[in-house]
Amino acid sequence: MKIADRTLRADNAIFDAIGALLDMLDGRFRASEVLAFASRGPVRRKFQLDASSIGRIAEWIDATNTRWGLTEADQERFMSGITLNAYTWRDGLDQLLLGS
Repeated sequence: MKIADRTLRADNAIFDAIGALLDMLDGRFRASEVLAFASRGPVRRKFQLDASSIGRIAEWIDATNTRWGLTEADQERFMSGITLNAYTWRDGLDQLLLGS
């Protein structure tokens, strides 16, 4: 809905965050998109993330080479049957949990 050429999403940070999440659900879950989502005001407040926390998440993303895709199945869906079996959020979280 638009009111005087302004969308609710543009006027409300919570609607904007929900819209960004919905946009990601149909996409590749790129690391930059997820980090940008975590940096949004409503998300930061809900999960008590300060600038240091966002920086730490960015470091983890970089250290684990997380690039895109929740799982290998996501990569296969976007790459016409090719599975890298790496660079996914699942792979990155596994690395963090295993300490490797």
